[in-house]
Amino acid sequence: MSEDAKELIDRIDDLGKQVTGLKISGASTIAPFVTAIVTLLIALLSWWNNRAIEMNNRNIENLQKVVEIQHAHISDRQGEAAMGTNLYKEVFLVVGEQNVKKKKAVLDLLHAVEAGYRDDEEKQSMREYMKQLEALFEDSDEKGIKATASFYMDDAAIAFRSVAELPRAAVGPDKQAPAQKPTSSGTLVSPGAQGGWDYDVFWCEGDSRNQKLATTIFQGLRDQQVKEKLGRLRLRMLPTTIKESSGYEIGNRVVIRRHFSKDEQSQILRKTILEILKTEPTPISIDIDDSAQRLPWYLSVFVCPN
Repeated sequence: MSEDAKELIDRIDDLGKQVTGLKISGASTIAPFVTAIVTLLIALLSWWNNRAIEMNNRNIENLQKVVEIQHAHISDRQGEAAMGTNLYKEVFLVVGEQNVKKKKAVLDLLHAVEAGYRDDEEKQSMREYMKQLEALFEDSDEKGIKATASFYMDDAAIAFRSVAELPRAAVGPDKQAPAQKPTSSGTLVSPGAQGGWDYDVFWCEGDSRNQKLATTIFQGLRDQQVKEKLGRLRLRMLPTTIKESSGYEIGNRVVIRRHFSKDEQSQILRKTILEILKTEPTPISIDIDDSAQRLPWYLSVFVCPN
């Protein structure tokens, strides 16, 4: 071994003493030390490279998911456009006919499609389109079709409200607003607090006692509208054709229909109505039935005991 090499090893040996307190003696002991450092550097480079590859793969997967979602949205829009076109053609064909059964079937279909979009903020434009098609039946010469179309139009007037809209303080006027003039279907509307609960009070067609009792409930709620910051209140007739259709099962009862997520508020409404009706000569019981429609911040009461 040359003198220069021995001198270099001695210097490394001295450095090893200072850093580790270990004596490095000879070329046989420095080789593992250098090998360990090189191995560590290779491992670090390999880890960094694998990490970069993993991040790239993850970005590719995310991009693929975005593409799939966009593709699904485009397919949905194309499907809705095709459905809208077909319904438009069907409506204009059936409006001019005298086939009441077929008109009722088309109206029911429009209402079902519109109702299916009520909880979807992105599809409110399609919902508005369904409402415009429903409105074409309001000029029908057939009494039953006209009544059904008017009912569906009032039903569709329930504005979209996001589940995330509350909790927040309802904002309303300090004085009771006058009830608006009845709509074409005879519905009475009392505007209320923005952000408050909206209530519809229905009375079943066929017996004036139903209407009288429903009016008492409606007026009792109006009397509390400002103090309790209630939202929009409506007094509406429930046509016999609607009451007898599947999905209602109202019977001869006073009943609140609600989605299970609104059970607490439905109990509050039930208690309020019982208080309003406590002076009635005949005790009134109020049932609570399940409904599949979520319709945030909205409840309906059906007054059909007679």
